[in-house]
Amino acid sequence: MEAKSTAPSEDIAFEKRDVEIFTIPDVKTRLATLQNYFFPRLEALLNRSLDFCELIYGVDAREGLTFIYRPSHRKDSASNFEVTKIHIGISGARASQRSLQVFRANGQPYKFHPAFLTLNLSENGRMY
Repeated sequence: MEAKSTAPSEDIAFEKRDVEIFTIPDVKTRLATLQNYFFPRLEALLNRSLDFCELIYGVDAREGLTFIYRPSHRKDSASNFEVTKIHIGISGARASQRSLQVFRANGQPYKFHPAFLTLNLSENGRMY
């Protein structure tokens, strides 16, 4: 079975100075920069990992799964939080017709994605 790569064919590169993004003073700018800079690279690495799973095991490694990202702030959010690490991963897709029975203080259902595979990057440049 041939793996269906959705990752770019070029090499994925990280540099030591990339972690300076974690020091951007404005939180909203920092979060947007982290997402725009690291997520495409981490997503490409994750896709390559899934491609290998498909190649080795002969199964669709993406079936029934969804990509998860942290931080996942919104541009128009009222508040943003400090982050010291980011991650991207895959998790089981939830049926959105059924909400969880745990609610936030504002009445919105709490969403939790138990991840099966994540790529993590910390503010000191460690990937784990």
